Amino acid sequence: MKREIAKLRPRMRDVDREVAEKAADYRSNTRTPDGGWLAMVDSILLATSILEGVEALYTTDPDFANIKEIKVEAPEMELKDWIREYGPKK
Repeated sequence: MKREIAKLRPRMRDVDREVAEKAADYRSNTRTPDGGWLAMVDSILLATSILEGVEALYTTDPDFANIKEIKVEAPEMELKDWIREYGPKK
């Protein structure tokens, strides 16, 4: 995974007012697949990704499965496929 992340040339951004306000909006309006609310740290990641105009947000966190505003993928596969293969078993 480290090699894959390096290929993406990650950038950093401070959590400024714009990120904080967008994150607060996602935190209070975005449900996870289990019916909970998107965690604050996840909301910050989502807001930053959208504001930075990234092509895709790469994660293996199933809480991002309902996100529609941006393409969310697991490394080398769609997030929904990763969840089906490696995610929590019911």
